[in-house]
Amino acid sequence: GEERKKERREMVKELREKNMKSSAQSSHFSRECSICLSENPLLRATLIECGHICCLACAQQFALNGRKFKCPTCQKPTGYVVMVEENEEKEEKEGEKEEDMGETREKKRRLDEAFTEDESNKETSNFKSKKARLENEETFEDTTNENKEIEGKENN
Repeated sequence: GEERKKERREMVKELREKNMKSSAQSSHFSRECSICLSENPLLRATLIECGHICCLACAQQFALNGRKFKCPTCQKPTGYVVMVEENEEKEEKEGEKEEDMGETREKKRRLDEAFTEDESNKETSNFKSKKARLENEETFEDTTNENKEIEGKENN
């Protein structure tokens, strides 16, 4: 009697430890599809009757012949619902894209400013060279007119 009770207690203790270990092992989070083993499917489905999760493509494949099918994990007849999840990686990438877009906009703004300054400098430079040419022409005309006046006075 007493020895049998002791064996039973040890067996219960052992089973509890095994149960705790298996619960701990199965409680880790994973997005992996238990059917096709895709590591990170974008869309997943929850099987209605048992709560098992797989990728949407696998659920659709199993449900191809009808609405109800057997869960590949536990064989319960079930249907599925599409899970609506926030995709953190997608959000991070979108955030990175926004940062990249901001950097790109800033670079474009600086280039536009530099171009505008350059164009402004070119315009100023063109203006100065035109002004200098005109001034030279006026000086040339003035000189020519003066020469004609002098020649006219000399001829009279």
